[in-house]
Amino acid sequence: MLITWDEISQKFHKASQVLQNEDVNLKTLTDLYGSLADQLYTLMNDFERFEAVAKETLPDVDYNAAEIRKRVKKKILSDRGAQGVDLNTRDKFRVTTFCTIVDKLEIQMTRRGEVCKEIANRFSFLSDVPNDVASSAETERILSVPKS
Repeated sequence: MLITWDEISQKFHKASQVLQNEDVNLKTLTDLYGSLADQLYTLMNDFERFEAVAKETLPDVDYNAAEIRKRVKKKILSDRGAQGVDLNTRDKFRVTTFCTIVDKLEIQMTRRGEVCKEIANRFSFLSDVPNDVASSAETERILSVPKS
């Protein structure tokens, strides 16, 4: 997980540095969230790569295949014929931890990107105004509105 978090945090750090620039507009913000969501989506299929790098870094560490007593669920009438899935330790980690974390991050970045896109669409008129349209006198009048 350390290898995975390192790569994810580097991607978020780069996006954060871009967002801290004073020239960033809502379109750039929307594009960054979309890019982060796409990159997280592609990470979902990179589990084997992360696993290989982790095994190179820590060759003596492997999944703990501890003997766990198989749990028997109480059968309910509505569960006729439903079979439980037994996963090995590696697949269980991949499904319950890795995929869950990456999926939730991707969903949140997608959601935030959609919100930013909606805001950008609503307020696009502010960024579409050419610089020479608003005169300095008009700007002074807008900025000197008394506070209530």
